[in-house]
Amino acid sequence: SLGLLLLLSMHTIPPSIATEDDTLAPGQPFAVSDKLVSSNGKFALGFFQPGAGNVSKSSTSPGWYLAIWFNKINVITPVWVANPERPIAGLDLRATQLQISEDGNLVVLNNATQSVVWSSHITSSNKTNTTSTSSSGKAILLGSGNLVIESPSSQVLWQSFDDPTDVA
Repeated sequence: SLGLLLLLSMHTIPPSIATEDDTLAPGQPFAVSDKLVSSNGKFALGFFQPGAGNVSKSSTSPGWYLAIWFNKINVITPVWVANPERPIAGLDLRATQLQISEDGNLVVLNNATQSVVWSSHITSSNKTNTTSTSSSGKAILLGSGNLVIESPSSQVLWQSFDDPTDVA
């Protein structure tokens, strides 16, 4: 039991405790070191840097992306990328987090500049109740690899399958 506890504590990434759940709830912090894992373990959502195997301090680094990838393959192979047009610079990484915004959108936010790097862009017409922030939905990474935002009544408000990206 102590060995298992020790193993679990080694798996966490300070300063935040790494998320290994399939759901991101409103108000839940999700740092660059965290990831969502689908309930079947096949897919993961998190931040990654292409070619991170050769880490260099050059200014030509490719930047960081929010992506869904095959969780059981050692090399990160993205199947969906949220911000292909706006990579996150290494300097902005510590200030970057994924969260459910007050309007119910899933956003990648740079806390240092308070700027939105990427948003799911759910329109108010998709939502039945926009008057209260407690009506915000939650983001779930499904076993199919689809990232969905569900309303409190389990209505799908947005899904990554409807927002394809070019993952060359």
